[in-house]
Amino acid sequence: MGQFIGHNFEIADAAGNSIGTIESDFAIRDQYEIKLSDSSSVPIDPIVVATVVIDAIQGN
Repeated sequence: MGQFIGHNFEIADAAGNSIGTIESDFAIRDQYEIKLSDSSSVPIDPIVVATVVIDAIQGN
């Protein structure tokens, strides 16, 4: 089951500009909130997959 520490990650485009964040809060189960400043400028699916990969790398 999840961890008890929240995490915040910044999402950047190829030019290094911030386009959003991935955040998790103090929780028993893994739950992430993905916020994008302009979802029309980036594909959503790879961002969701990256979130799952980050969670897996953390050993959750």
